[in-house]
Amino acid sequence: MSEELSDAAILERLAAGLKSMPPYPKAVFVRHRFDDASYAEIAAELRITTAEVEGHIAAAVLHLHKAVWT
Repeated sequence: MSEELSDAAILERLAAGLKSMPPYPKAVFVRHRFDDASYAEIAAELRITTAEVEGHIAAAVLHLHKAVWT
C-alpha cells in the first residue's frame, strides 16, 4: 500500500527524522550532504575510517527513510 504525501509532509518528516537521528550518523550525514565534505575529509576530522563514514551515511539514510515512510 502506497501512501501519497505532500512535499510539505515529506519535508516535515525529514526534519523530524534528522532531529531524532543519533549523533554520529547525523554529524557525518550533515557534513557530507550539506557541507559537501568528502568521506576522506569526514574520516580525518572524526578520526574514523572511511568505511565507518560509509556505515554512518547508510544508517542516516535508512533512519530518514523510516522517518518518512513508516
